[in-house]
Amino acid sequence: TRGGAEGAALVGTWDVRTTLSAGEAKAWAAHQALCRHEASKAVWVVFFHDGEVGGPGCDTREWSFEVIKIAGFLLSHGAQLVYTADDAFNPSVDPDHPGLVFPLPGPGMFAAMMRTLMYPAGSESVACAGKGGNKGGEMMMERARQMLIAQGHDGDPSTICMVGDRFDTDIRAGRSAGFRTCLALSGCHNLESQRHYPSDVADFFC
Repeated sequence: TRGGAEGAALVGTWDVRTTLSAGEAKAWAAHQALCRHEASKAVWVVFFHDGEVGGPGCDTREWSFEVIKIAGFLLSHGAQLVYTADDAFNPSVDPDHPGLVFPLPGPGMFAAMMRTLMYPAGSESVACAGKGGNKGGEMMMERARQMLIAQGHDGDPSTICMVGDRFDTDIRAGRSAGFRTCLALSGCHNLESQRHYPSDVADFFC
């Protein structure tokens, strides 16, 4: 793991589950409720996905009322929510319908649903570790800068450019880190979308 032997030892103490029964979720929620005011969270709900649910070792294969219900049991009693990015959707096209973009659900769409459930009591228990998120500067952007420094770059933010296709995640992340930014017009947002994100101004577009 990234934390070396200490991190591996910590991970070894976790009970990582990809599915819980309603009874198990209620028991975990009750445990979290008992230690709600402790500094370290006992229960975490982690969304490391960008699209369909599933993958190697995962017992859950689709978003359903049951999945949302179980997550809700945990989060409503103080569990920590961690997710990858605020991208509400990912664009897709169909050659049978030229000129139209069909949105595929992104992590931000599901996270918004959970944040609504957690408001206001659990609002401080939300962490977005990816681009544009409240922890993204530390967990993603600064780490990327340090990786560049390790490769010989001087680390000057003004000489680093963040390229992406969304104003509200990619461009926002770059600007918050002091990087130059470039909007790729081949994806989600176009130049006309800029007016909806007045604080997330791209330096360039491509």
